[in-house]
Amino acid sequence: MGQVTKLAEFALSQPQACYAAFTYGLKHRWTYFLRTLPDLEDLLAPLERAIADVLIPSITGDYCTQGERELLALPVRMGGMGLTNPSQEAASVKNRYLKDKLDQVKGSVSRKTLRAVDLATQKGASSWLTVLPIRDMNFDLNKSEFRYAVKLKYDWDVPDMPSVCVCEDHFNVDHAMICKRSGFVIQRHNELRDLQAEMLRMVCNGVETEPVLQDITGEELNRGANTAPDARLDIVAREFWERQRSAFFDVRICNPNADSYRDMDLNQIYRQHETEKKRQYASRVLEVEKAIFTPLVFSTTGGMAAECKRYHSRLAELLATKKGESYATTMSWIRARVSFALLRSALLCLRGSRAKRRIHLELPDIDFDIERGHANIR
Repeated sequence: MGQVTKLAEFALSQPQACYAAFTYGLKHRWTYFLRTLPDLEDLLAPLERAIADVLIPSITGDYCTQGERELLALPVRMGGMGLTNPSQEAASVKNRYLKDKLDQVKGSVSRKTLRAVDLATQKGASSWLTVLPIRDMNFDLNKSEFRYAVKLKYDWDVPDMPSVCVCEDHFNVDHAMICKRSGFVIQRHNELRDLQAEMLRMVCNGVETEPVLQDITGEELNRGANTAPDARLDIVAREFWERQRSAFFDVRICNPNADSYRDMDLNQIYRQHETEKKRQYASRVLEVEKAIFTPLVFSTTGGMAAECKRYHSRLAELLATKKGESYATTMSWIRARVSFALLRSALLCLRGSRAKRRIHLELPDIDFDIERGHANIR
């Protein structure tokens, strides 16, 4: 219990490092006792109180309700944070217990939190929680970024937000993800585009961003296809899907928490965006470019559509073969990079300034020759 309290003190300034220290190290120190000794629930109760009442508030910046505590105790793959409750683990048969616990948690949380949990369980959506905060890999977050990231993950209230956006619309998290003022939405798109191009260059030739499509000269395209003479896609690469054949990719990032999607299944949202992209570009790429088109649809919460998952699976195969690494390790690395790119972009949309900054410089009358002499400037 004393180690938990000490770690909580450290978490005030370094919550991400503290979280990693607990999930990768400290909590495993009592794993042996949980597996070998019976009837430890009462003995572990003070330890659980220290985790729930001291450690978790230091990491997340907020006290949690009992339902939220049970949610955070679940593994990351089930929408939790792996901040386990030792007294409950002592009495559980793990896999069956966790599934039952997830169902119980889903039945006790609000509809808003339930939606957030469903989004958090998407493949790769919470990969930023499953890696060590290594600065050289850009996987480290400062204390505000980490705590805001937790709040975004569970759609909890974010403090200190303005009530009205500079575009004069009501400001909340959902509006922050789609507001086009200050170019944050475009920056988010470009960040994902450039990341995918960077990884493609490791395994493909002829990788370009924003390639211009060839003009249409009599080809028959489907209704709704983009026929503009200067149409562009996000990325082109040679020999990704097939030898001696180009592949075109177009990135889209959707906000599944938008009001228009609230009553839609996540797979429906992804299919809608994939279908729209294919309607616009698939036939043109196939008929005019004689190439393959793949839409890369991501969500602001870190999930991705079926075509995007298939693309990353192929990318992981190519990278693993070239680097001599295992497929699982390579896929985890890809998911982590994508997860952090989406997370940082979401934090920029949420906390970035949208105010117009006007800088007025007033230069007084200065004799620069005299000032230069006084300051000994050469």
